[in-house]
Amino acid sequence: MAAIPNFGSMSVLCTDKTGTLTEDNITLAAWKGVNKTDDETLLRLVYINSYHQSGVKNPLDAAVLNHQTPDISGFNKKGEIPFDYFRKRVSVIVDTPDGSLLICKGAPEEVFSCCKDDDDNRLSIYAQMSREGYRVLAIATKTVTSRSKYTMEDESALMLRGFIAFLDPPKPDAAK
Repeated sequence: MAAIPNFGSMSVLCTDKTGTLTEDNITLAAWKGVNKTDDETLLRLVYINSYHQSGVKNPLDAAVLNHQTPDISGFNKKGEIPFDYFRKRVSVIVDTPDGSLLICKGAPEEVFSCCKDDDDNRLSIYAQMSREGYRVLAIATKTVTSRSKYTMEDESALMLRGFIAFLDPPKPDAAK
């Protein structure tokens, strides 16, 4: 939706279905915490979310799960707020050694709308990764009370943890 106002100033628009111009090999290419550093904790959080979410499986989750296998023992699934195309995010709730933790992953604008902070730094990280040609998702967390059911209302006052970025490289003959 953010791009629609720019359509009028375009002279050429190129679109691609994954695998036509690209190698159809989406990989987890970069990750940045909100402090702009590569953050291994962020990788563990996104892995836990992708591993435990039971809804729609997609190539981005596969890229996360294939990137590395961190130790997630002690992070047992407690609940889930499934992905839907309206919210554009998925949250899993896990029991941790420190209590229950909600881990939310999704479209950055949608995750931002659930965060308690309003930091311009997050937009600059997201914008930079997008300019570099990556598909970007945001990760946020929140400590929650352990209970039997969680709802969308639990996706509020989250703390943004960072961003993960994916790349599907172009085929060698894509320029032709």
